Amino acid sequence: MSVKIRILGSANRTMQRAGFLKLLAAQTTRVETTNLENLGKQCVQTLLKRVKVTPPYGESLRDYVKIRLFDKVYHDLRKIVLGDPAQAVPVSLELQDLYLSDAKIPSTVGKLVEADWRSYPYLAINLDLIKPGTYSILTRALVLLAVTPKEEIAAFDQYDPVNNPLKISP
Repeated sequence: MSVKIRILGSANRTMQRAGFLKLLAAQTTRVETTNLENLGKQCVQTLLKRVKVTPPYGESLRDYVKIRLFDKVYHDLRKIVLGDPAQAVPVSLELQDLYLSDAKIPSTVGKLVEADWRSYPYLAINLDLIKPGTYSILTRALVLLAVTPKEEIAAFDQYDPVNNPLKISP
């Protein structure tokens, strides 16, 4: 008997990267059960952590800041990163911005925002990685974690420029 996997319950769902599924799977292994609020907010808080970056800034980071961080909120950051390299000072960027700016990732879209925390676990639920209701881990998530290098999971806790957890690797 064949079973259809519904990836999205609605076309209106917020966009996210498949690499974030690694974080959600890792979070659900830490507790037996949880709730949607804890899972969603913890995921977003992990990715919104600030990391201090010192100059010189790489070309991929400069391109990412120029293309993706164009809101007024990022005015000072853009001025520092895109300005004169001789006058550059350290800046704080979100963990997800550093990983999304990686030149090895085919696309820089998919940044998560705090206001949409409720929507992010649903991709993992619809892929049968997380059980709805109890938000506990399922076998598919255990398989995902088994084939994911431990360094990638650790990179969600501490920035690692070598191991980008958002990159889907073989």
